[in-house]
Amino acid sequence: MHAPRQGLFAALLALSFAAHALLMIQGPAHHLAQMRQARGELINRQLAAELTMPFIQRDTVALALLANRYGTQPEVANLQIVDANGQVLASSGQTITYDGEHFEHAIQADQQHTGLLKLTLLAPGRGDIIRGLWWPLLLSLLIHLFLWLFYRILARPQRSALLQTEHLEPQNQTPHHDQNASPTFRQAPSLTDEPNTMSASNLGPVTPALNADLPAYPLHLCLIFADARRLLPALSPSFAAPYFALYQTLLERALSYFTPPNPHIKTHILKRFDADGMQLGFEGGSDTERSAYAIQLAVLLNAVFDAVHGQQQARQQFSLLTQISIAAPLHGKSAQHWAEKLLQQVTPSSVFIHVSEPVLTALLKQYPMHSLPHPVDTQSREAMQVMGLTATYAQAVIQARARILAGHS
Repeated sequence: MHAPRQGLFAALLALSFAAHALLMIQGPAHHLAQMRQARGELINRQLAAELTMPFIQRDTVALALLANRYGTQPEVANLQIVDANGQVLASSGQTITYDGEHFEHAIQADQQHTGLLKLTLLAPGRGDIIRGLWWPLLLSLLIHLFLWLFYRILARPQRSALLQTEHLEPQNQTPHHDQNASPTFRQAPSLTDEPNTMSASNLGPVTPALNADLPAYPLHLCLIFADARRLLPALSPSFAAPYFALYQTLLERALSYFTPPNPHIKTHILKRFDADGMQLGFEGGSDTERSAYAIQLAVLLNAVFDAVHGQQQARQQFSLLTQISIAAPLHGKSAQHWAEKLLQQVTPSSVFIHVSEPVLTALLKQYPMHSLPHPVDTQSREAMQVMGLTATYAQAVIQARARILAGHS
C-alpha cells in the first residue's frame, strides 16, 4: 500500500469520529427534547384543570400550594400563575432564571379566559449530555485509534512493493529551465542489477557511514530525503535495505556515467545511502571546476530520483523526493559543517550551494541562481539556490539520466 496515504486515512477517521460523536450527542438531545415537550404539555393540562376553582374563588393560598407542589419537581425551572390583568398570583420553581423551554396554557372558567399558566422546564445542556455519554464516546475514540494503528501496520511499505521497481519506466522529465529535449528511455534499473564497475579516476574509496568526522574535502555534497512526515523511521528493515540499495545503485551509475570534464577531479562516497541520506566529497581541479561539476551532478541526481519518485507514486508505492546541499570550507569551519547546516533550508528537489565569493561569482556566469529569501544568518546571506542549467549542460544531464535509468552504457 502507499504509506503516505496514511494522512488521508487519518483525516477520514477524524471525520468519522466527529460525525459519530455528533450523532451520539444529537440523538439523546432530540429524544430529551421530545420528552420535555410531552412533559410540559402534561403538567400544563393537569395544573390548569386543578387551578380552575381556586382561580374563580381568588384563593391565593390554594394557588400558592398548587404552584409549590408542581414547582418542586426537578425538571421545573419556573412556574407562574397570572391573572387576566397580567398580575402574578403565585410563582414557584427550582431556579430563579428563565432558561429552558417555555410553555403557556390558558386558564378558563365558564369558557372565559381568566388567567394564564406560564411554565419553564429545564433543558439540559450539551455538557450534561456529554457527561452522561462519556463511556460510549471514549469507546468510540478507542475504536478509531485502533483502526488507525491497524491501518499503519497494513500500510507499512513491504519489500515486495519496492521490488516492483524493476519494471520502472523513466519519466519524460527534464532539469529546471530546459525545454528542448525529451528523449525516449528504455527500461529502468532493477534492484537485482549489479552496479557497473566504477571508474577509478572518478570514484574514490567508499567509507562507512558516519554521523561526524568524515574525511575533510575541499567540497562537500549532502543529500537527504524530503521526509517531512517522518516516514523513514517507520520503514521495516526488510524494506529499507533494498530501498536504499536502489538509490545507492543509481548513485554509483551516475558517478560512473557522468564524469567530470577535468580528469583530476575525484569524487568520493563518504557516506552510503541510509535513512540520513548520503554524502560525497570532491577534490582536485580548481575550486570553480569542482563546484561546477558538483552542481551538474546534483541536478542529475535530483532528475534521476525525481523520475524514480514519479513512477513509484504512479504505482502507489512508497517514495520520497530528495534535497541537496553543496558547501566548501568557509570562516574556519569544514565543508561538511556548512553542507549539513544548509540542508535545513533546502526545499525538495532543489540544490543549494555555499561557496566562497570568487567561486560564486564565476558560477553565476554559468548557472542561473537566486539568493535565499529572508536571510537570518551568515550562511543564508551567502548561499544560493541553483535554478537550473544552461542548454549545453542540461542536454548532458538529460543524456546521462537516460543512460542511468536505462541501466547500460
